[in-house]
Amino acid sequence: NTVLILDDVESVANLLHRVATGENLNVIKAYSNTAALQALEEADQLARLRVAFLDLMVGTESGLTVYRRLRELSPTLPIVLMSGYVFNVVIPPLLAKDRHTVFMLKPFELSVARELMRDPLGHGGNLLQRPLDSAFS
Repeated sequence: NTVLILDDVESVANLLHRVATGENLNVIKAYSNTAALQALEEADQLARLRVAFLDLMVGTESGLTVYRRLRELSPTLPIVLMSGYVFNVVIPPLLAKDRHTVFMLKPFELSVARELMRDPLGHGGNLLQRPLDSAFS
């Protein structure tokens, strides 16, 4: 049981790391797309993943690069896309097509992150936080 955390903001990555270890999960933590992709290439890392938390903007790069690679390797792996920015035009159609991906708005409550680590797809829908509900109205 391993969680991949991709976020270029060290404090966010460390917070998610603490939540994961509190849930007795192993952690692969990356601060760049390159580091995340390299970690996935290591033996058996993909097979051990329970869920991936991916920031949508990793420095000047898109976290969707890692998302797309994960989808090639594992079409049903639960993925949590995260961002502190309002939805862009790419995300709603992506979520509509991919029932194994959810979106978590930053800043997030620890209870939301903890629940997603326990049961990544048990939320019953793609939108996890009220402010985003109006995006699909």
